[in-house]
Amino acid sequence: MPERSKIIDVSERRAFRTIYEAINWCVGTDYTQWQQACWPSRRPSDNCFRLWFTQLAHIEHGKFVPSANNCLNLLCCNGNYHVFDDWRNHEPDVMRNSTWKYDLIFSKEVGGYYYFRGVFVDDIIHSSINHYVSKRIATKVRVIGCPARRLELLDSVPEVDFDKNYLKTQIISSDVVDIPEKTIPLVNSFTQSTQTVDSEKKKLEIKPTVDYEKMFPEGCRIRHTKFRNGTVKEVSDGIITVLFDNGVTKDLGADVCVERGLIKRI
Repeated sequence: MPERSKIIDVSERRAFRTIYEAINWCVGTDYTQWQQACWPSRRPSDNCFRLWFTQLAHIEHGKFVPSANNCLNLLCCNGNYHVFDDWRNHEPDVMRNSTWKYDLIFSKEVGGYYYFRGVFVDDIIHSSINHYVSKRIATKVRVIGCPARRLELLDSVPEVDFDKNYLKTQIISSDVVDIPEKTIPLVNSFTQSTQTVDSEKKKLEIKPTVDYEKMFPEGCRIRHTKFRNGTVKEVSDGIITVLFDNGVTKDLGADVCVERGLIKRI
């Protein structure tokens, strides 16, 4: 019996009312509900991709507002880049450290339907703390297996430069909206304050001014307020890599951790 496969194509503009309907159609499962933004929620050892369901930001009174959970999701540069700004009040990792090779992104747009937007990979160069950029590498893909665990890219997207002024041309629904202002104010509903893109990025940038290699030398033991005890594996460019006692390795922003008193040597 031939192995199940399914072709997913951006140009088809196939609409899904719910996340579980999209998962079932794409990978061959039979869920009756799914409450998380990603499938699978944890990585199986043989899975090279995940389905990621995002809700695009909307505009209220000329300001971009997160559509869900204080997470601002934007598509820009003609849909070739996805920007995810995490405004939740928790200790941020410097990077997501995604173990997935590919993200198949579906965006929830005006009208409440999810649409496939393409295959994306992490863009480390343009990402920073709690500001994650992904670039699209394909718009047509074949997923293989039941449930699907492998994929085959069926096309490729020409390299497009990331426009740092991405908020000027922004995909909100299926249309492109032009924003004439040079700086677009963002509403952070957690703090109930308005910030500009520039000030938000400035706040999130890591600019080490302390010799963290001496403060947290390789092999020293530390205690984190959330992740508890661990061992420092490396300190480089303001990033502290820690192997915690539960076996999880995390990259932490040294400035953030020290300024907030999140870690200390033990």
